[in-house]
Amino acid sequence: MRKKIGQNWILISIEDLEGLPGTTFLNLIQLLLRVVNFKFAIIDDIEAFACGQYLGHATSLPNSTDLGNIKNYNNDNELVQSDNFEQEKAIKAYSFLRNAQNKSIDLDELLSYIGDIRQFNWGDFFLFESYPSSWINDKNEYYPYIISQADTTIRAIDSQYIYIYTPYQGVVDLINANYLIESIKQGSLESLDYPE
Repeated sequence: MRKKIGQNWILISIEDLEGLPGTTFLNLIQLLLRVVNFKFAIIDDIEAFACGQYLGHATSLPNSTDLGNIKNYNNDNELVQSDNFEQEKAIKAYSFLRNAQNKSIDLDELLSYIGDIRQFNWGDFFLFESYPSSWINDKNEYYPYIISQADTTIRAIDSQYIYIYTPYQGVVDLINANYLIESIKQGSLESLDYPE
């Protein structure tokens, strides 16, 4: 069921003190599946880190040869030995992100990769209960229109915040019971906030 821009939507803002690792989004989406049967996703505008190196926007991510040369740094910015298995998972995850930009994908496939991302700086995760056959996301479209096409949208904001746009009160109740919410705003999509 597609929602209209003028209908009532809810924006939930959560501050993530962990720096938005992929596991945060994996756990959040799995939690949302308890109340809404999302089947498909579209991802867009992904900027992220893997194995301690910034990889930039997913449409310009390095190829697998470049990823194989990534060095791994700990939180003290000290070079540490990275195992090949971790790097292989990161290579697969980023390859998936690169190829999946602005395309409809099976949600289970997204969930199988998303936890391998070290950190999301920015990113849009549009969630759908049914196949989004009429998806339109041109470069000049504004967020209220884009989000109105999804059933719920999750955004990674500046390596620190998660914004969830949803018309479902059940999603709001579930998030409220499981997360420390920074703010909730309700209204038409045009009246909500869209950090860029």
